[in-house]
Amino acid sequence: MHPLGAAFGLGERTGVDIPSERAGNWPSRIWKKAVRGMAWFPGDSLNMSIGQGDVLTTPMQLGVMTAGLARRGVMHEPRIVERIGAESVVTSARLTYPAREENWDYVVSAMQAVIHSPRGTAKIISKDTAFHIAGKTGTAQVIGIAQDEEYDRDKIRERNRDHALFIAFAPVENPQLAVAVIVENGEHGSSAAAPVARKVFDTWFALDAVRQAEREQEAILGLSP
Repeated sequence: MHPLGAAFGLGERTGVDIPSERAGNWPSRIWKKAVRGMAWFPGDSLNMSIGQGDVLTTPMQLGVMTAGLARRGVMHEPRIVERIGAESVVTSARLTYPAREENWDYVVSAMQAVIHSPRGTAKIISKDTAFHIAGKTGTAQVIGIAQDEEYDRDKIRERNRDHALFIAFAPVENPQLAVAVIVENGEHGSSAAAPVARKVFDTWFALDAVRQAEREQEAILGLSP
């Protein structure tokens, strides 16, 4: 469990060119023994698999991980600065998790079903889309809930309600954009975070179409006598 998440950058800084980035926490047997003084239990692995327990991530980590999934294991260091003067900023890339194509196909197909299946948790954002999206909804607890209690939003202060999460990339067939959205205290990734991602995709691809049309026009004008 731990090596898999670590391969996608969980528990370490992404290397983005901004100060004060946090590493988050991706627990391991060694970490739990050193910090908690306790042994690792099967329940710890279950907690990690759904992002609960001692797991801590940043939105940047989730975005980089999503891009790595879209590239089928190839990870890039994120950059805010695209170029300095006329010189482009070059980022490093590395294959961190080699896997069989059928395994990648399974993961991507499952993520696509989240949006485009009638039973998908984020099917709300599939309406009238001209491209296929692969994604995953989620929530992050702000406060702990006792094992014998249930989450009751009416009894919880707004600032203590769950955060809404959504990660996605598109188009599935030729990924160009990966996003990670967190809506603080939004509670549900499907209704609060996923629609934000859909707006980002729509805006990006609309602008991309405009840029492509401009390039084609420039090419035509450049060939004119």
